[in-house]
Amino acid sequence: MTSASPDCIVVTLVEIQGGPAKWERVEQHFRETGWPFRTPSAKERRVARRAFGTAPADSRFLWVDVPVVGSLWRAVAKPYVSFGVADGQVVLWNPATAQPLRVPADQVRLTPRPHKADTCPRS
Repeated sequence: MTSASPDCIVVTLVEIQGGPAKWERVEQHFRETGWPFRTPSAKERRVARRAFGTAPADSRFLWVDVPVVGSLWRAVAKPYVSFGVADGQVVLWNPATAQPLRVPADQVRLTPRPHKADTCPRS
């Protein structure tokens, strides 16, 4: 990884073009930088191929964990809680700073907690 501790990790789908020799060089680069990666499932590859319009012989896809330093987002032990969207911004509560965090709504994807029975801890 990078020398500074990352503020967060962004998982992104990367398409590598150029054939098997190029694919191996890119994977080697990810290994050297310490960025974890994995091959998408068969279903994920089919969806990506439809979206990008590429043939299996022409490209390869990888999920890559990219560390981000200097981001608004901070890795926190507790999740951000959403208070909804107002004036095109999502208002989140950052438990690490005990302050609201406003982010443009088009830059955020909100997902529910995995278990409906989970509740937010009381401060």
